Amino acid sequence: DTTAFIWQTKKKLYQNSQLQIVVPSKWLMNKVKLSILKHLPIEVIYNGINTKKFFPGNKPEIRERLGIAENRVVVIFSAELGVKNPYKGGEFLAKIMSDEDFQDILFVNIGGGDFVIKESNCWTIPYIKKEEELAMYYSASDIYLYPSLADNCPLVILEAMGCGLPVVTFETGGIPELVEHKKNGFIAKYKDYPDLKQYLKLLIENKELRKDMAQSAIKQVNDNFTLDIMHQQYMHVY
Repeated sequence: DTTAFIWQTKKKLYQNSQLQIVVPSKWLMNKVKLSILKHLPIEVIYNGINTKKFFPGNKPEIRERLGIAENRVVVIFSAELGVKNPYKGGEFLAKIMSDEDFQDILFVNIGGGDFVIKESNCWTIPYIKKEEELAMYYSASDIYLYPSLADNCPLVILEAMGCGLPVVTFETGGIPELVEHKKNGFIAKYKDYPDLKQYLKLLIENKELRKDMAQSAIKQVNDNFTLDIMHQQYMHVY
């Protein structure tokens, strides 16, 4: 077992190196401060998104194009393998989708399979490469559901918020630094299904709350998580 030897070697290298650590969340910064790199200068620079591509589209027009009823509540989530992805909370997504309280909701899963499958209460859409197309699906939706169990500073949350979606998620990693609880989304207790369900249900039943949180989500992204802001902060560090 060479673990101890490798650790000591790395420690010597890092102690004799001039490094600047950059992390995209305070959560990860706190992890680094407990690590072998704790003596080095560290800066938090959040991920940024292109707000010229991720912004609210014309919902009625997009829904007509996609074949979604104007009065239907649409909950979107994105994860490779969909409900089979354990790290993105697949078991909780599956539970929500099979819950009797949500049978009238249309769930849209981006990245859940190789083919487009449109069932009465669930659409499975293959991985989307084009940002404009992804933004279109966000704009057609009402809520972004993201019960991730392991994350740092997920771009998908910022992209959804940039398109005007309130977020329902777990208290995971750096996510609470992006979503302001009860302002532009809800942060449920980690792995707490009843907590997650109550917040999702609250948003589904309250159209005005969704509208207010949508505006707050857009402002949050434009004020803190754009590519320009990220670039400026990296230039400052350099």
